[in-house]
Amino acid sequence: MKNNIRKFDPESYRGTYKYYAKYRPSIPKEVIDVIVKHLGVKPNDRVLDIGCGTGQIALAMEGKCGEVVCLDPDPEMLKLAKKATKDSKMKLIWLNYGAEDLGKLKKDLGIFKVATICRAFHWMDQEQVLKDLNNLIEEDGGVAIFSDRGFWTCQ
Repeated sequence: MKNNIRKFDPESYRGTYKYYAKYRPSIPKEVIDVIVKHLGVKPNDRVLDIGCGTGQIALAMEGKCGEVVCLDPDPEMLKLAKKATKDSKMKLIWLNYGAEDLGKLKKDLGIFKVATICRAFHWMDQEQVLKDLNNLIEEDGGVAIFSDRGFWTCQ
């Protein structure tokens, strides 16, 4: 385990997508408002959601940005996310990849105003993910890492 990070094993979550969709709390409007305000997200901006799960960030960002690119290593999570966001007016792109794939996807992903990671950063090689995001985020953009209880503040 590098940096005391637990290696994500997609097999350990196989079949849990139904429970995530049913029991996972939605993203509070106040959290999205903080991200939008402090990172200056505009209606034409792109957002990258890493570990998107059942699409809760995409649902919460509706009307706040123009596109959300959603990455998740579990194809069943992505199916439920697509279903949950079927009425979305913004562009949604669903990619069956995990955070460890950012390095190889960099040139194909493009640049984003914001990257979000909600409830998943503890599964990632944090140092590597942040390095990979360095070239994917606009100079005046940022990375929002948060959980049910608060934002990660690097402290």
